[in-house]
Amino acid sequence: MGTNKKTNPLFKQEDNALLLTGYTNLDSCRNMLTKFPFLTMMLHKKGYAKVQINFEEYYITEHTQVIMISHSTISVLEVSDDFEVIYICFKPSELMRVGIKIDNKVLGFIKNKPCYHHHPQRFAIITSLAELILHFNEEKDNEYKNRIINNLLQTLFLDLTDKVRKSLEIKEWDDRNTGRHDELFKKFMWLVHNNCIKEREVKFYAEELCISPRYLSTIVKDITKTKTAKQIIDDNVIAEIKYILDSTDMQIKDIVEHLHFADASFLGKYFRKHTGMTLLEYRS
Repeated sequence: MGTNKKTNPLFKQEDNALLLTGYTNLDSCRNMLTKFPFLTMMLHKKGYAKVQINFEEYYITEHTQVIMISHSTISVLEVSDDFEVIYICFKPSELMRVGIKIDNKVLGFIKNKPCYHHHPQRFAIITSLAELILHFNEEKDNEYKNRIINNLLQTLFLDLTDKVRKSLEIKEWDDRNTGRHDELFKKFMWLVHNNCIKEREVKFYAEELCISPRYLSTIVKDITKTKTAKQIIDDNVIAEIKYILDSTDMQIKDIVEHLHFADASFLGKYFRKHTGMTLLEYRS
């Protein structure tokens, strides 16, 4: 069963690389929940796709920019044959090393609004900047390659931060009319994003939100229409396990410890229950 598993080109890891760049049709994410390990920006090139990012549906069409914070999940639900995006994956540790720091308010906004549809002129500027980054990242013999890329990244992130902060001012005004269910759901998704590696029970998240597990389940069902709170937690855990199996050589016993499972048998049963495959079948 594992022989048909598709490899995500965005999972290739180069220890000394500041960023990973290229073009992709997201084939490896089609109808499969995939976790992206890095802060990732994608810019539409051609075609269209309907995607689910952190369990919310979006359309990637003309003039669309997608930004996902580290360890966000994505699944491609519908896609045209000619679909393609530019991608730039940033390693947070490497960004900090070159002096680029994104504050938590900005990250929180991106988490809740990962998809943007720009004015054509604005999108052309962002795309030109991204293509310059791709060009210099692929150059092998430029003495000033890293300095050029660092300057381009500084420009990209300063501009992004400016636009997000202006949007935050509008959002703070609009939030007065946001329903309590929406607000609690967003907080729940943020908690799952940060805690699912070690916390897999609805009770933990309900206690963090100071509500009952039943009320949390009602909220999630009301917002998503199809998912329960437990399903969202499990989906995120499975995405994390798949990411580890796809992109590392970590042994099963180490995965057990990393994800706080009782033992290898329990991990194996949990994975098979949610995927229909054993860990080894998936990895092969």
